[in-house]
Amino acid sequence: MKKISGFNAPIQNITKTFLIDLPELFEKIKKDNEIKKIVEELRTYDDKKKRDEYKTKWLYVITFSGIFSKRSKESLTQHSGLICIDIDNMDNTSMLEVKIY
Repeated sequence: MKKISGFNAPIQNITKTFLIDLPELFEKIKKDNEIKKIVEELRTYDDKKKRDEYKTKWLYVITFSGIFSKRSKESLTQHSGLICIDIDNMDNTSMLEVKIY
């Protein structure tokens, strides 16, 4: 299984990496108590600004595109063959226009 890079929080960290494959990542998301606590805390914030601030301090950054020596496009050392598209800020009309081939 191909590995991808992860970066420890906070979001300003661009060098402290770890390697993980998708099954490991999904298991970690489902079973890791630390991640569970972070997500539960995040869900208590109604204010978007506060949620975004909290996320930048506590959530890991995962680079699905591959392995990076640091968090920048120039630092890609091995492409994973995956692409991750951020669609969480799209409205319903725009979502209907998204097509998966």
